[in-house]
Formats: sequence, C-alpha cells, structure tokens
Amino acid sequence: MTKKFISTPETINGKKIEREFLIPDVFENRDKFVGIESKKTFDTGVVVFTGVDLDEDEVLQRLQVYHSIDSSQKDTYKDTFRKYLTQIKEIKVGCIVEFAEDFKLIEKGLYLSSSKFGD
Repeated sequence: MTKKFISTPETINGKKIEREFLIPDVFENRDKFVGIESKKTFDTGVVVFTGVDLDEDEVLQRLQVYHSIDSSQKDTYKDTFRKYLTQIKEIKVGCIVEFAEDFKLIEKGLYLSSSKFGD
C-alpha cells in the first residue's frame, strides 16, 4: 500500500525522545497518535520513508507483537489502519501531521531534522 509511515519527531520541546512508529489511538478512540510499542500518546508525528511496503495487516501484526488485541477488535483496527495508510500515502515525507476529528490527518508544515529515522 505505502512505504511511508508516521513516527515520533526527534525531539519534543527541546528534549530528545526515543523514536517509534505511531498509529491512531485505537485503544482509547482519541484523535491522537499512540506509539506502537509504548502506547504513549503524541499530538504530532512526522511522515517518514520506511523502505518497506506496509498494509493494514502488517501494522496489525506489528501491534500484536507488543500488545494483546481482542479478536473482536481486529476488523475495526484493520479498517482504521487501512484509512490511515491511505492518508499517509498522499502526504510528503518530512511533513509534520496531527489529527483532526475522526482520525483525519492534517499537515502542519515541514519537519527539519539533523538525522534520518533509525540513525
């Protein structure tokens, strides 16, 4: 579907933070991002190039590595992730994004980083 995803920025309010991939907060159904590994919430994220083609099944599988998912929620999560990835596909790498209502991504500008994701 796309080789782009959203990650945490390199720093927040001048503090260096651990980078991780972000998904919509499907756990609390809030218009915020949540870290796939940590479940920490974030208001903004940065679109990054992953180099790997991702679809909703891959995102769900990655999420299940870190968190148990109720089988009754899997289809709902997959639908949300499919819509999420479709939006990400249309946004340029390096854009800062946040959520409006109903998990709609909005672009907030370009992120200037001193390093690539994963460095």
